[in-house]
Amino acid sequence: MRCSIFKIIGYEYKVVCLLFFNCCSWGQLVVIPDTQFKEALLSHYPVVDTNFDGEISSIEAASYTGMLNVSLMQIHDLTGIEAFVNLTGLKCNHNKIKNLNLSQNKALTFLGCLDNKLTSLNLKENPLLKQLICFANEINVLDISENKQLEVLQCDRNRLNSLNVGNNKKLKQLSCYDNSITQIVLPKSSSLKKLLAYNNQILQLHIEAQTNLQQLLIHNNKLEVLKLDTLLNLKELSCDTEVYKRLQDSFINSLKQRVVFP
Repeated sequence: MRCSIFKIIGYEYKVVCLLFFNCCSWGQLVVIPDTQFKEALLSHYPVVDTNFDGEISSIEAASYTGMLNVSLMQIHDLTGIEAFVNLTGLKCNHNKIKNLNLSQNKALTFLGCLDNKLTSLNLKENPLLKQLICFANEINVLDISENKQLEVLQCDRNRLNSLNVGNNKKLKQLSCYDNSITQIVLPKSSSLKKLLAYNNQILQLHIEAQTNLQQLLIHNNKLEVLKLDTLLNLKELSCDTEVYKRLQDSFINSLKQRVVFP
């Protein structure tokens, strides 16, 4: 009898040890308070929950690279995203997110967070970011001074009063229409090819350095004068009638396409 008990106890001991080893091998579990976010991760493809235990471990999260798409999931809280330290792309569009902490996601090159309830974005810890799509939120301040690799910025339909992209010398596309912007600071480089800034309150626009600009939509603002003589690559221009009338005829005739909104 003693021998049998010893064998049973020994067996139980081995089982406990195996379970403990298994848990340790997969790392600690990531705390994900939002059930919708957790469900999105568990059903995600490419697979995040690689051991199919219904949980996301720290090792599973850290091992995931590439794009994570959790759009259209009624998510309120993305707590847990900080464990995805090697994530290069995040799409969390069309949710109900109010706060987004991406300070640990330093490998991000793409962020799509459009149509949420964000009031601010802190992206100072994301220096590799190339594309930021954050339109249709409630953002009133956007600091992208540290995102020097940024090439595409879409921040239209927010609550911005000003926008400074002076440090973003690689910026190619800027869309910031339907805000309340009174001033835009553009980079002194000539990388910008597309600027959509209509339906704002812009008083002045220093755009002479953007010699590669091809599309400029700037109607419904408070501009009186536009200096476009250096923009020899411009193909499409949309501006208010009074601004249009002040442009030199020689420049107007050089445009391949023009649309004027009174």
